[in-house]
Order: sequence, then structure tokens, then C-alpha cells
Amino acid sequence: PGSMKDHELRDVGWEVIHNYFLKDMYQALEKFDKEEAGRTSNNLSQIVESTVRGKTDTLFIAMNEETWGVYDESEHQVHYSGQNGSKDELLNWTALKAISQGAKVYVLPKQEMPSASTVAALFRF
Repeated sequence: PGSMKDHELRDVGWEVIHNYFLKDMYQALEKFDKEEAGRTSNNLSQIVESTVRGKTDTLFIAMNEETWGVYDESEHQVHYSGQNGSKDELLNWTALKAISQGAKVYVLPKQEMPSASTVAALFRF
């Protein structure tokens, strides 16, 4: 590395980071594209319910996106509301619930999201 210019060293460093630290995320994105119907979703209501039930393995959330509402545990339904119209920002709430149940959560730029959606999930079963 002593003979490398700063920008060359930076580029090689980012490649190492990409290949090592982000490997699991990129494998999960590939799996999402190849997985059979029923094992993936980009429907927030379905993802929230599946996460509450411990079904979510990997959750992808788009950066800088918000969806407000509340999850009714007694009816297993999501009720949406206008911005700040309820106590829960559902993407954040779902991410916290997923993490607490051992799921992996990745936040990506929207253009890198599966199906160009705001939220997507891989299910355990």
C-alpha cells in the first residue's frame, strides 16, 4: 500500500468493506430475488404482522422513508394514519421488533431496495 495513491487505497479499502462486512446483506438481496412466492414480501401490512409473529428473517427498509400508523395486536391489523397522526412510525417500529426477535435489518437507499419498494422482507417460513 505504500506505493498507492490515497484514492487508490480508499477504493481498495471500500472493496474490502463491501466484500467482507456487507457480504451478508448482498447475499440476502440475491436470495430475495430468487426466493419463491410466499417467502418474501414488500407489503408493509404483511411484513408487520409476520414480524410480530416471529416469521421475519431479514428486513430491508428504504432510507428517509416514513409510514405512520399503529399495529392492532388484538386484530392483527395495521391501521395507517397521516404523518405524525399516530404514535408509531411503522418502518422504525417494525425494524425494532425484528431486531428484538433476531432478524437482520438493513437500511438501503431506495434505488437499491428489492422491487424498488419502501420495505421488503425475507421470511423464515
